[in-house]
Amino acid sequence: MNNNASAFTWRRIRDSLDAYSPQSLASRLREALAPLRTGSIHASRLKQAKNAVQDLLQAELGAWYIESGLPLGNEVLGGYCWCHSFFNQNPPHRTMDVDENIQLMMDALERIRSFLYALDGVYQASRRQLDAAAGDRALRDAAARVAEVAV
Repeated sequence: MNNNASAFTWRRIRDSLDAYSPQSLASRLREALAPLRTGSIHASRLKQAKNAVQDLLQAELGAWYIESGLPLGNEVLGGYCWCHSFFNQNPPHRTMDVDENIQLMMDALERIRSFLYALDGVYQASRRQLDAAAGDRALRDAAARVAEVAV
């Protein structure tokens, strides 16, 4: 990816971070998972709910979720894993409470979002170094490599 394309992609990601509305998303997740509040929860209902949540996240979160490569389910970064969540029950998840699980998802999304903000700080510092190095080819090349790695 060339510098202009990566800068454009990063700008879209960064702009979408600011547009994120966690309260709205949590409300939509409660609506999507409302059917799990009543009756017994069979594997087919969990699979259906998981698909609904994944579709909702894709539709609601924008570039920071879709283009960053850091979706919900990155257990190392966000602390949430689809295969160890209440959607899969392998091993049995600690709680089947819908609201507690929504909170787990929201917490993981906030950790991912915070990481992306930190990454943006590195990116912006690298861009400033690149701009400052405009007359120094060696420094400019080094700063360009840092900016490329950051994105």
